[in-house]
Amino acid sequence: KRLFTELPILFREGDALVEGKIDLLFEEEDGWVLVDWKTDRVDTAAERAAREAAYAPQLRAYARGIEALLPGARVKESLLVFARSRA
Repeated sequence: KRLFTELPILFREGDALVEGKIDLLFEEEDGWVLVDWKTDRVDTAAERAAREAAYAPQLRAYARGIEALLPGARVKESLLVFARSRA
């Protein structure tokens, strides 16, 4: 349906202003998929899990922003893609 790359996002969440850039956002029949590319070196499954946990708040914030800015939108999935991953 719709696809956006390098999409700037800016929204207010409580007293905070959240600003970022979504690498890839695309719409499927049942919701939006948010993709964020990372350049972290990830060599093991444990390192991958730790990096995913570290970036989870960013992905959740982006998803909340998309849902707030696009009435009726639902982010069904958020994915991290590590460019330098062996795991």
